[in-house]
Amino acid sequence: ADSTVNADDLAQYGYTDVEVLPAGIRPDRLLCLPTDLRLSEELHDRFPAGYVVVVAQMLPHKRIERVIEAVHLVRAVHEIDLGLVVVGSKRLPEYASALERHANWLHVDRRWFTGALTNQQLATVMRQASTFVSASEHEGLSLPPLEAMATGLPAVVHGAGAVPETVQDGALVLPEHAGSMLFAEAIAATLLDPTLRALLILRGLEHVANVRNRSSADRLVQLIEGIER
Repeated sequence: ADSTVNADDLAQYGYTDVEVLPAGIRPDRLLCLPTDLRLSEELHDRFPAGYVVVVAQMLPHKRIERVIEAVHLVRAVHEIDLGLVVVGSKRLPEYASALERHANWLHVDRRWFTGALTNQQLATVMRQASTFVSASEHEGLSLPPLEAMATGLPAVVHGAGAVPETVQDGALVLPEHAGSMLFAEAIAATLLDPTLRALLILRGLEHVANVRNRSSADRLVQLIEGIER
């Protein structure tokens, strides 16, 4: 399994000798891609004061509505003209439509639900974002926070599922009971507290480097060789 959370799930279904081996993780895969200049210009025009980015399929357990509410609170309480970019396929059209209505009701007008993007486009969105945010209620591993941290982006994440295990101290991990108010204050802190912002960026880059240097190939070979034939 790629995380202890997924390993525990397998154990509950009766699997034995479950090994945790997060093989094949490449958090820096976007770094070598060139910037999409046309998209970069559009992002600058749409969000002159910056934006937070969510990378998630539009499904209810991703709790994107909570990020919309948090952005609304940042705009209303801290008077920051913050935008929101959500990157991910609209897997459930009804939920995507509900998110649009929710954003309209809260007057989060600076928003863009992009749908699925190419890797180059995703890299461009990450590079220009102010903060990465994930409010997901369940993740078996969660790669987007690592990719965000690899680009030098501070990350605010919900501490559910395997997310704390994945990001460790490289991100600002909120407790499982966190609601939109706590998300809003965490986002605002990454924008207004330069010391915290610099610390998150540094810790994120250090954690990504540790993940990149952690080779799982030898252990995978050992496991394969140990399989009884």
